[in-house]
Amino acid sequence: MKQTLKLKAVLISTDGGMNWLCTRQYYLTDPQTRVLLNNTFEGRKFTTIEGTENESTSIQPKTS
Repeated sequence: MKQTLKLKAVLISTDGGMNWLCTRQYYLTDPQTRVLLNNTFEGRKFTTIEGTENESTSIQPKTS
């Protein structure tokens, strides 16, 4: 099951937007419950995932 979160952060890419580094996090919430979450993504790397015609393009944490 995929969980969608709302993250307000500063992300930096050095490869044209394929990979991202979270350098500053302002907040993280669950959009369904509107609860602020305590998870910290600063220093974590993300990768761009292309969406289908029914989904938007998003970023997801890198596993490697």
